[in-house]
Amino acid sequence: MSTYSHLTPLYAHARGGIFKLRHTARQGKISLRRLKDLDSIADMAVDMTTGAVSLIDLEPKNGKPVIALVSLYSFESLAIRYLTGAVRSAGFDSVEIYYEDFKRNYFKYPDASELEGFISLLREKKVDVVGLSVRSSYRKLAAIITKEIHEKLRLPVIWGSVHATICPEDSISAADAICRGEGEIPIAELLNKINDGKDITGISGLWIKTPDGGVVKNGVSKYIDVNAIADPRYAVGNQHYCRDYVWHEGDPAKLDNGITVMASRGCAHNCSYCSNKFFMAANKGYLRLRKVDNVIREIKSAMSVLPRINRIRFLDDLFACNVKWADEFTQKYKKEINLPFDCLLHPNQISRSLMEKLTEAGLCVVEMGIQHGSDRMANEVYNRTVSNQKLLKAIKTMHESGVRANYDLIIDNPLETEDDKRENLEFMLKIPHPYQLFIYSLNHLPGTPLTERLLAAGLIKESDVEGENDHSLFQWDVSLTYNRSVEDRFWLSLLALVPKSFVPKRFIRFLSRRRILMRHPGPLVAIAYVANIIKLCGLAVVRIREGTFTMHHVRRHVNLREITVK
Repeated sequence: MSTYSHLTPLYAHARGGIFKLRHTARQGKISLRRLKDLDSIADMAVDMTTGAVSLIDLEPKNGKPVIALVSLYSFESLAIRYLTGAVRSAGFDSVEIYYEDFKRNYFKYPDASELEGFISLLREKKVDVVGLSVRSSYRKLAAIITKEIHEKLRLPVIWGSVHATICPEDSISAADAICRGEGEIPIAELLNKINDGKDITGISGLWIKTPDGGVVKNGVSKYIDVNAIADPRYAVGNQHYCRDYVWHEGDPAKLDNGITVMASRGCAHNCSYCSNKFFMAANKGYLRLRKVDNVIREIKSAMSVLPRINRIRFLDDLFACNVKWADEFTQKYKKEINLPFDCLLHPNQISRSLMEKLTEAGLCVVEMGIQHGSDRMANEVYNRTVSNQKLLKAIKTMHESGVRANYDLIIDNPLETEDDKRENLEFMLKIPHPYQLFIYSLNHLPGTPLTERLLAAGLIKESDVEGENDHSLFQWDVSLTYNRSVEDRFWLSLLALVPKSFVPKRFIRFLSRRRILMRHPGPLVAIAYVANIIKLCGLAVVRIREGTFTMHHVRRHVNLREITVK
């Protein structure tokens, strides 16, 4: 498993760091407001190991310890909401902070005024400890924020979530403690022990720095009973968010007209590009279903304080994967909630009977991973274990059910050959319209089987791995304007045309055989770009008709320079 002991040249020194930021700006990857502020911010992350604050010696300012739970670039963050439920159920105060929102293919490092607002908020709320939810792509940002907290407030900082779990040595070099695995039980136990003046160094799942610079390591936390934890909290007070450099008080969930729900935790599949592989190996029983009544209760609770809700988004890796559970859910959801909902399904679980039950209950949109239309890439490289024949059968069943289908593909894989790319295109041309296509650029997540395979083969370097790299922040969804090879621009433009029902498939096949376009894809890119705009306008009309179009979605998804393939 790859870990990192140093920062990239982006932060090696201020002058070099700003050069790199300017370079990426010219490629359309990032928009910078103030290079002057960023010059000082780049200096902050020179050394991740300085400024540690001992959590062991913590003395709460006002009796019971107060924790700030911080989501980085996600207003939806279920992790923070679940932790808030656990902390408050244990009898402690928490401050929820949503540090900017996700914007598709756009990311900015914070300016000095934004950081000062964050520090002022922590100071005003008399916080004793700060918890950061850190995915690998935000590792450098988390290091900047941690260093600022250390220098300005001398508060201990805990890192949690995926990066802390998979790359603990790297994470503990910046943080004062890390939580490996699910955090609800460890965080509540930590606060209780601090409150009672007891030793905190034996809590399962927590790694804690000692005053002498050592680290007490307590493995990975055991999986929790998903039916015994507090529900995510909405509009409960003491919530704050920053959007476009401006800090606001309140729950950012009120900006949206839908909520994200997880009816289960975990996954049963072993896709080679996914971090789930690590979690499945860490403990048994990774995939856990919540009771239907618990899911219904959570949604009702959110609806009672968020009156704008008109859609539910289920984020489960495998939604409704149990037949008995699906039967109970569809009956109770239709009767007690009766709102349109979206979910993710795996090709292996799709059947006519399941689709009939779900659509009757309110299913409107299904997202399904194809990942690649080449059998070799899908199964040998990505370990998807689904034949093209079975995949097409699942697609046909979804099409006949009348739901809106969203299909996922992955590109930018150095193992992909030209034959793979042509097979992928031909497979996608077999899929009946209408549907949306989400094309993702392969992100090399630390420790995954595919990342280790590519590293061993010399096809990528350590600097290409997320955490050391932040590629996903600027190319999460694939856009036509990103800096790619001539050949890749050719194949991407063809894929971008495939889901457009107004572009004849015969015409796409004709274009795919033009060698001159492969050498000079500019005209093809332009055609695909215009087709994307037409498709996105049509999608906007659909959203307006169904009442799911909001300015919140516009701010999150619309970037004319980086229009993504749909």
